[in-house]
Amino acid sequence: MRRWSLGHYVFLFGTLPGLVLVVVMAGCSPKSQVPVGKPAENVRKLALAYVQFSGTNRGVGPTDQASLKKFMIGRSGLTEQEADALFVSPRDNQPYVILWGLHPEGSGPMGPTAPKPPVIIYEKDGADGTRYVADGHMQILELSEQDFSKAVPKP
Repeated sequence: MRRWSLGHYVFLFGTLPGLVLVVVMAGCSPKSQVPVGKPAENVRKLALAYVQFSGTNRGVGPTDQASLKKFMIGRSGLTEQEADALFVSPRDNQPYVILWGLHPEGSGPMGPTAPKPPVIIYEKDGADGTRYVADGHMQILELSEQDFSKAVPKP
């Protein structure tokens, strides 16, 4: 008859239940909420251009659509028509709301927690009770109206 060593007991009662828990939790975790498709891609491209612009402008975003559009055309080789099309959401056919002249990386006192990046772009109306939103870290989210009202400052 074979005797079990301490290592066998540690594996059986320590590691094995831990592995089972990890597998179960991975199966129960919510699906990724990263939006995909043309509307999300438009927001992503605009947010990227906004953040890149700020990187060449002492951390400050563009002050108007004309300056962002000029920057996008110069950087990515888009035609004027392609650039214009990016500024309109295909979900609500409204121009995206862009908060001009912000510091996309956020501003505020430095401390143990970094300042939260501001929302820089969002859909005016959205669709199906949700709106796409981009923050200064280029995180694209699809927010319910309730979550949107918490995330976006009142105009």
